[in-house]
Amino acid sequence: MPMNPLTTVIRFNNLINAQDVNALAELMSENHRFIDSAGNVTTGREKMRAAWKGFFSAFPDYRNVFESTSVIGNRVIVTGRSECSDERLAGRALWVAEILDGLVSLWQVFEDTTEERSHLGIRPAVADDLARVVQMKPELHDGVFVWCVVRDAIALAEMAPLVCVREDEGFTVVVPEEIAKRLGVEIVFRSAWITLTAASALDDVGLTAAFSRLLGDAGISCNVVAGVHHDHIFVPEARGQDALRILVGAAT
Repeated sequence: MPMNPLTTVIRFNNLINAQDVNALAELMSENHRFIDSAGNVTTGREKMRAAWKGFFSAFPDYRNVFESTSVIGNRVIVTGRSECSDERLAGRALWVAEILDGLVSLWQVFEDTTEERSHLGIRPAVADDLARVVQMKPELHDGVFVWCVVRDAIALAEMAPLVCVREDEGFTVVVPEEIAKRLGVEIVFRSAWITLTAASALDDVGLTAAFSRLLGDAGISCNVVAGVHHDHIFVPEARGQDALRILVGAAT
């Protein structure tokens, strides 16, 4: 019994990532069509077997990462990204696959643009970003947190900073504003602190880009610090509440 369309598409992509040309060809229909993001069409299983073989030889670290899928009949639409050391092939992408009798009859790649998403009937990338960030449960801390430069290791220990980065010019630290004022340390930048309270991994790909894009579209700069368990976002103090509203999806 043939696999369902989604299972077939996931297996097809797994074979691309494994660079298993022969197994990939076995999952193609005889008249399989591949259409790249520039609209170039290659037709036929054997032509695509040779094309993938050459592609994998040229780009041995190429892989696709799926983020969301939708199925309408025998058609599967996928959002995600391609990863490759060759920057021309790396970045966000959309895929459309059509399945016939358990085999992939069409594999088409699109650039991830607003226009292509509209054409394919999927929501804009900003909606995906917002959904992903909301799941991270952002919370705004009370108080003002300031950025300073300290050159004295003794003063550094007394400050017990939330963040400390060693640079040639000294130690950049982030501390509650009252500590900097009490110690008479010059304040370089005043910020609000938002923590994404759901656990995140240090090797996660795309999360920082997601919330940076949402805040950047609203004209809010952000400085990001990754902990082992959570991501922490520092925004201009006056924009803390605005940033939180955007990150929890309350802003329009």
